[in-house]
Amino acid sequence: VIQSLRPGVDVNGERVTKVHLTNDTMTITWTPRNRATGQPLQKTPAQRQIESHYPELASGLHLPKLARVVAPSEAVKSGNFADPFRPRYAVDVQLLDADGNPDNQTPVYSAVPLPVPMAGNDSGMFQFPPEGTLVEVAFTGGRPDKPFIRQTLPDGTSLPDIKPGEQLQQQRAEVSQRVTQAGDWVRQTDQTISETSMARTVKADTERRELVSRETTVKATDKITVLGTATLMAGAIQQVSAGDFSQAVKGNRLASITGNEETEIAGQQSTKVAGAMNVDVGGTLTE
Repeated sequence: VIQSLRPGVDVNGERVTKVHLTNDTMTITWTPRNRATGQPLQKTPAQRQIESHYPELASGLHLPKLARVVAPSEAVKSGNFADPFRPRYAVDVQLLDADGNPDNQTPVYSAVPLPVPMAGNDSGMFQFPPEGTLVEVAFTGGRPDKPFIRQTLPDGTSLPDIKPGEQLQQQRAEVSQRVTQAGDWVRQTDQTISETSMARTVKADTERRELVSRETTVKATDKITVLGTATLMAGAIQQVSAGDFSQAVKGNRLASITGNEETEIAGQQSTKVAGAMNVDVGGTLTE
């Protein structure tokens, strides 16, 4: 007896997968397939048995999924608690298929928790990803009712200027905080930087500032100690004291005035000179 059919041939529009020949009786087996994709329309008994014990394998929930952010779930206020029923710091996402297109067979997942680095009570790093951001979604224990966002991906977004070895935290091009390759810190913003602290200690070898205007209010004592030379250059100087005004000079005191000097004293004036006193008047002296 010669076998006339072999596995792999098409019979009645189906591909033969198994041929059993006994004497002059031949039994053929084929697996129905999707003619568009070529994928089997039914699963093998072993596959059905495995998926009955591990349903996450059937749905593919044991693998990470990609999704697009649809919208933030809600705003978060100080004191709000995050729990599995209302994570608060979360976004709505639409799962994508293997080709990166929206999976129309899966509805939008609402309130999927976002990752929080250094998470703790009233602590951590937070930012709602903008609408359209690509995120990686995983499922706790392979359960479809327990999704969470593992990370965000930059696919489909414009990237900032970043070099290998640098670190960058940026909101937009004008607002960023960068650590350069050399280790320099560069902070910039086109808005306002507000800082509040109980105490502050700054130690540096050199400091250079360039300001348009400055206003400083010291509610208690202001003390400046300069071990070298202090130089003040200004277009004009005005000094007003509600109390006493004292100056102590250990060495010599020199005042050079190109214009005029006027002194008005409502009370008394006392001058004590331990040595000689010389007065040189080039014009008229009036007392």
